[in-house]
Amino acid sequence: MVLSVSLNTYAALQNARKDGVIIKRDFVWITAKNRDTGDLEHIGLWSGSLPITVPVERPDTGEIVNRTYQPIGDRMKIPAIPMEMSLKVRSLTINFSRLSPAVINAVRVFDARKQPIEIHRGILDKDSRQLVDPAHCRWDGLINRAPS
Repeated sequence: MVLSVSLNTYAALQNARKDGVIIKRDFVWITAKNRDTGDLEHIGLWSGSLPITVPVERPDTGEIVNRTYQPIGDRMKIPAIPMEMSLKVRSLTINFSRLSPAVINAVRVFDARKQPIEIHRGILDKDSRQLVDPAHCRWDGLINRAPS
């Protein structure tokens, strides 16, 4: 299967080949159970410095939706995610800094075990620092373990 990209993403990648500058950002969307109410709620975390609302592609429908993410800067470590289709069970470990207020709130208020998680990647324009296209989904799975 060939990964297709839009003209905006293609142009950003081509320009990165010329000048060596590509700005990528990761967006993590977690559905978790509120410890007080038992309701499922959403937590958005991203590798930036300010809260942001961005368009992302839903992995189940391909629909573009706007989601709000809280900043945790470079305190989020996501390993390389192979872009492949297979029936293998794969696991991925994401590390968050426990110093981030957004992460502290997420752990105290929510229980994310056995709940859905999505990881999106967006490419920013080097001049405007805006997404060139909606962030695309790189991971869609369930959380096996989370701090309690």
